[in-house]
Amino acid sequence: MGLFHYDEEEEFYVANVKGLRFICEEESQEIEEKAQELAEIYESKVPEIVEFIMEDVVDFWGDISKEELSDALGVPEIDCDIDTLTYVEHTLDDVHIITVEFDGLFEELLMTSIDG
Repeated sequence: MGLFHYDEEEEFYVANVKGLRFICEEESQEIEEKAQELAEIYESKVPEIVEFIMEDVVDFWGDISKEELSDALGVPEIDCDIDTLTYVEHTLDDVHIITVEFDGLFEELLMTSIDG
């Protein structure tokens, strides 16, 4: 192991893989492998993620194209314990966060929530 390091301020383990931020409460070989696999396929899944959250985003922020949304999302934080993508640094506004629950290696997108 060694991919994750403990962040005392945030009180969880953090890893940066291929420009993506991963978090977990306890590091393990299984979590490290999962983070690496998710990092490998994330870019190819962005269009599917955008399509999945599009309706919720349009309902909340109004008309936006898929390309604009894809550009606005920024880098997600991926929680390996609860299988969520959280977009904190998106450029749609500076108050809300967008969270997408997923299953497996993004095989299924389950739910979108917008909180602020």
